[in-house]
Amino acid sequence: REMEAAVGVGLALLSQVSQVGKALQKEGVKELPELTCASLKLYVRSRRWMLGITLDIAGALVGLASLALLPISIAQPIFCNGLVVLALFSACYLKESLRCVDWSAVALCALGTTLLAVTLEPTDWSGVDVLVLELKVGGVLLCAVLLIALLEVAAARAKEEHALGAIELLTGTQAGICIGAGNSGLGCGLQLLRIGDMAARTVAIVFAGLGLLFTSAHPVFANRGYKTGRVVIITAYLSLVSLATGVLMGVFVLGERWPSDLVPSLMRVAGMVSIAASVFVLNGSDLVDCTPRGTYGKWREMA
Repeated sequence: REMEAAVGVGLALLSQVSQVGKALQKEGVKELPELTCASLKLYVRSRRWMLGITLDIAGALVGLASLALLPISIAQPIFCNGLVVLALFSACYLKESLRCVDWSAVALCALGTTLLAVTLEPTDWSGVDVLVLELKVGGVLLCAVLLIALLEVAAARAKEEHALGAIELLTGTQAGICIGAGNSGLGCGLQLLRIGDMAARTVAIVFAGLGLLFTSAHPVFANRGYKTGRVVIITAYLSLVSLATGVLMGVFVLGERWPSDLVPSLMRVAGMVSIAASVFVLNGSDLVDCTPRGTYGKWREMA
């Protein structure tokens, strides 16, 4: 058990190579049009973008292996440490300027994910009602599709209004939902393969396939944001949303345990608050400077 968990944690950390891939994609899209079916050949011919997408997918596959060994509510916080890797890579290779406040946000993110990781507890899958679990996961994945579609409408409105900060937020949120829901579907499918009967294993394969589709779709939304936005900001939103989605689905849908003792419970809440604070610290000036306009502006102001 301990060796399995150690290997899972190691694989989860290694999967953060995908964040370097995202940074390379950011560099690659600078001279490319928006990603569509018509422009796909141009993207395939870009060596830097192809290297980025390869590292991104490789990291996702390593992350998939870790999900077979770890509960989603433990793995997802570890995945979110990629913000630290991305910040270092952006500063050293991409020469993006990071201020002291940006580094403090990175530190908050690392602190928050650490607090979450050390307070999450293993789940006893032997007492799980498989049918109820399948219905809950299927319903949540359907809701995720509908939410992504609604965000796509909002993103189109933001693009018309040239609201660059909103585009960063919406594309990062879409990509984060894809990763969080996808990893949850994958994690559920892999666990059902271990504990379920033949019928449950068939459903498990479906969930794993849907999870893989969700996870594979996130570069499409992320690259739309990279075209006009900042890679660190978009990835911060992506990390926060994917963490929240993964933890909430793990605890409320998959039935993973929340700490029963007061101190670990407060530590977990503090971890979530720290990560949320890191996003607002990292993008605080943009949130203050942007002035809501039109219908979308009213929605954003209300949010």
